[in-house]
Amino acid sequence: MATTFIWLVRGDTRPVLQFTCKTDDPIIIDLTNCTVRFVFKKAGASTYKFKRSCTVVNAVGGICELSFQTGDLDEVGDFNGELEITFPDASIQTSKLIHFKVREQLG
Repeated sequence: MATTFIWLVRGDTRPVLQFTCKTDDPIIIDLTNCTVRFVFKKAGASTYKFKRSCTVVNAVGGICELSFQTGDLDEVGDFNGELEITFPDASIQTSKLIHFKVREQLG
């Protein structure tokens, strides 16, 4: 199966990424009273590029958003991300890997 990438451009601070959190079944995960953190790392790197809290925009619908900040996309290459959901009982569920390609700007 081919890997699907989300394409981004070096230096950009948009788009705002929106995720719907689901189990493998797929059943929507209720994010009420949960925290969601996005972890971003260059493929093959041993350290994270950044870890940031997502904004839950529809808890019952399992929807959260991530906004990029200046410097987040400051290099080109292949990156991986994942969502870490922490539930009210402190248990944690991590998403499947999300693959990104960051390309150079044309202009």
